[in-house]
Amino acid sequence: MTQFLIRKSRPRGVALGLSTGCALLFATACGDILDGPSSEEVSVAPVTPYVPEHKNPTCEDLGLGTHSTKFEDPKSGTYTLLGDKKVVLDVNNPYFDWKSSIDIEAVIVKGGPTANVYEYDPERTYDKGLHSPINPNNGKPYGLSHITFCYNLRLDVKKDAKPHYKRTHKWDIKKSVYPAYWALFDGDSGTSKYTVDVTKKGYHDSDHSVSGKIYIHNPWPYDAKIIDVKDIISDYGQVPVDCGKQTFPITLKPGDKLVCHYDSKLPDDKDRKNKVEVKTDPKGKIKGDYAYADIKFGMPTKELYKSVKVEDTFNSKTTVLGTFSKSETIKYDRTFKCPKDEGKHKNVAKIVETEQYDTAYVEVKCFKLIVKKDAKAHYDKRYDWKIDKKADKDHVSLKPGEKVAVKYAVKVDLSKKDYGKGYYVVGEIKVTNPHPKRSARILSVSDIVSPDIAAHVDCGVSFPFDLAPLSTLTCKYKAELPDDKKRLNKAKVVHQNYDYDHKGDGKYGGKTYYEASAWVDFAYASIKKLDKCVKVYDTHKGYLGEVCADTHELPYVFKYTLKVGPYSEYECGAHEIDNCAKFITKDTKTEGKSCWKLKVDVYCKKPPIEEPVENDFQGCTPGYWKNHLSAWQGFTPSQTLNSVFMVPGALGLGGNSLLDALNYGGGPGAVGGARILLRAAVASLLNAAHSGVNYPLTTAQIISQVNAALATGNRSAMLALATQLDNINNQFPCPL
Repeated sequence: MTQFLIRKSRPRGVALGLSTGCALLFATACGDILDGPSSEEVSVAPVTPYVPEHKNPTCEDLGLGTHSTKFEDPKSGTYTLLGDKKVVLDVNNPYFDWKSSIDIEAVIVKGGPTANVYEYDPERTYDKGLHSPINPNNGKPYGLSHITFCYNLRLDVKKDAKPHYKRTHKWDIKKSVYPAYWALFDGDSGTSKYTVDVTKKGYHDSDHSVSGKIYIHNPWPYDAKIIDVKDIISDYGQVPVDCGKQTFPITLKPGDKLVCHYDSKLPDDKDRKNKVEVKTDPKGKIKGDYAYADIKFGMPTKELYKSVKVEDTFNSKTTVLGTFSKSETIKYDRTFKCPKDEGKHKNVAKIVETEQYDTAYVEVKCFKLIVKKDAKAHYDKRYDWKIDKKADKDHVSLKPGEKVAVKYAVKVDLSKKDYGKGYYVVGEIKVTNPHPKRSARILSVSDIVSPDIAAHVDCGVSFPFDLAPLSTLTCKYKAELPDDKKRLNKAKVVHQNYDYDHKGDGKYGGKTYYEASAWVDFAYASIKKLDKCVKVYDTHKGYLGEVCADTHELPYVFKYTLKVGPYSEYECGAHEIDNCAKFITKDTKTEGKSCWKLKVDVYCKKPPIEEPVENDFQGCTPGYWKNHLSAWQGFTPSQTLNSVFMVPGALGLGGNSLLDALNYGGGPGAVGGARILLRAAVASLLNAAHSGVNYPLTTAQIISQVNAALATGNRSAMLALATQLDNINNQFPCPL
């Protein structure tokens, strides 16, 4: 098939759209002379003109284009550039649009004392809105004096492409087998199905090539000096070009033509683009150009074969299958067993006339499970620790507001360094499936230490277990041993075998046993030291630190000072501070403890709230007020504690409501003491505020005493006042 293309213009740029006037002109005059703008020629970025140093510049002055044409006092119309090349002007002085049948490199617009230069890179075939330089006196362009078009003269280049190839009608004998590859475990078998296909398979194309001619024409009134002609095929490369007896450079006179030839092999029948590039002397007036031709393969130029004779060879025996004019198929089975049939098995089918043949192989690959094991002898040693806590005082006497410093010492030491805990062996049994695609069904994994000590084996799975391809099943085992004698440790793995048909469906076909052994030798036993380190804590000081037998000098003593007091006037009497220290071992979490009790006597006057004398006083319990919200007077259940009492922020209770306080349950520390006090205080407050309750205390007295107790931050002081208020709330009858 011959592909022929003539280049009319070079697609170097996309021209700007024309003005309305020019569009109308181009629709008539331009339409007969120039190609209309393509759908791509809609708009490009406008070109900003520049004013050169020359007041009346030429294309040669500016080094633009190899040729130029100048139009004096331009008007709208069609003008000749050179030869049959035209340009259409749409002039609305001092503005104009233009369109050309060749690429323009620059337009020089002269007006006034100088000129505007519109330079195009890449070249264009039309533009709009051009004008002369701006008159500084009025801010408008000068009137048009003349227009000069700068352009390059190019050779006219075209080419064709003629593809060639041979078609061989192919009667193919195909020897196939399924499956052609067996990857079996030892003990497995697989049956393959062979197929000999005598098939009329259409045709085979070969010997692809392309040839053609390159036509070069010089349409200009100047000599063109051609320095090179290159022919390039896409996805292939450059091919040789023969331009006859002439050698480069070749001079084409005006109107002369040059015909070159090319002929090249191609790797396939893929559609390609064939491009020719013609280069000229860069110093000449005429430039080169290029052209394309499509390479598309059509009908073949030669055809071979219509019938064939076929022979089949298997196990060194040859059988003539006959002469075939249509497709036929022969099938048979063969069974392979691992490991005796491991390797390749060859079978050949051959076309006699063409000597084409096809070889079918059955390759049998046999895999063994990989069983490995280790044995690590162990026995344990453990450190025993003791702790002792003491202080420089066991009894102090204080007055309210007084405090005293007590020095404590916590001593940590070993009570017994170590002792043997027992002999045992641990290890891993690794069962690896080396098969790249098939799972291995494991029926069991067991482990025996001589003479007959069964180890506990934990594989983390239940049996039978399908071990995935290229994966390893790791089983951990442990066996308690009576002594440190050297013993043989043997693992056994039972694997299920299968017999497979050609579809890959298998049925049970026996079992294969695998073993691996290792010695248990206590000469290389691992001794595990337990509880080398302890963490030490204290009731009042919290975490004291860590002590380790190998890094600290023992006994190791922690020392600190604890300030006792001050106590308030509400805490008179005997107190006891129970201060304990304990250790926790890092490995077994064993604990040890030692305490020191400090007795504290506080001498003070009795609290300002006296026990009420026998009279007709009344009071209701916290439980009553919690369950009878409608009986509240002077206060509301949602009212916050901070709105009544001065609750220290450290307690974190001030935002709770009065009803929340009635539900408090107490707790440890200062916060727990405050909860107990506030529960009794809210009940007392509601009793004192109610008009129907003859309560022995006023709301002001209650609030004052509660604030004072809370301000101490001392649990004992808060509990002392809570007890007095609670006794009053529960001692008298509730009249409501």
